Amino acid sequence: MFRWIRLTLAGFGLLLLAAGLALPVLAPPVAAAACPACYGLERAGTSLMVDRAMTATDRARLARDLSTAGDKVRVFYGPFEPAALVIACASQACNQRLGGRGALARTWATPFGDIIDLAPKGLNATILAHEFSHVALHQHAGLPAMLGETIPAWFDEGLAVIASDDPRYLKPGAQGQERCVVSPAWPLPSSAGDWGARAGRDRMIYAQAACAVLAWMEANGGRTGALAAIDAAAGTPADAMRPAKSARLPRPGETFLWPVRGNPL
Repeated sequence: MFRWIRLTLAGFGLLLLAAGLALPVLAPPVAAAACPACYGLERAGTSLMVDRAMTATDRARLARDLSTAGDKVRVFYGPFEPAALVIACASQACNQRLGGRGALARTWATPFGDIIDLAPKGLNATILAHEFSHVALHQHAGLPAMLGETIPAWFDEGLAVIASDDPRYLKPGAQGQERCVVSPAWPLPSSAGDWGARAGRDRMIYAQAACAVLAWMEANGGRTGALAAIDAAAGTPADAMRPAKSARLPRPGETFLWPVRGNPL
């Protein structure tokens, strides 16, 4: 009996050791949250870590952007406290230490809370609001729903584009599907892994996802319907949020669609 307990504890200890050794390779921002100094970071608040190279001016600007981003997300989700640790890099050296590979920002869902890491070019209110939308969605749906891919990745990303009001992927000054800049090419990725692979090749997939979510919302009660679906997401199949047949997606070439513009992220 005691031998079995010792073996179990030893096995558990080895698992913890393996996880600790793997974190710096697989998820550097998660490791940085445990050891900021190891990654050239320092605390700038209870939920903010910054690159030591960040100037006082940039820190003040970041504080304003964090506030603006929170306000943007509240417009869509309602009451929201961005309960996430934000790690902000002001230098490429910092970004490389955190494993940055071109993404402007990433949100890591962990059992201990969400972690957002920002590349130097991601230090703005729009990118922050996009990531805060992921955090708000996690808060509404819960970690099991997110890890189980109950909510498809395209829905999560499309909502983030809409909540952040990202001008790269949405037409300004319009409503509903009239905001689409490009039509969705189904099937859109449902898993985070597939999303990452597709987004790495074509950043305008964010515009496609936003258009798909706008169509879904028009057919399912708008913002209220979206929030209700998110709150009831546990146990929902991943394809349950695909637009119904009555919610016709915009066809390529329709006059209200804008051509793809600008340089994708």
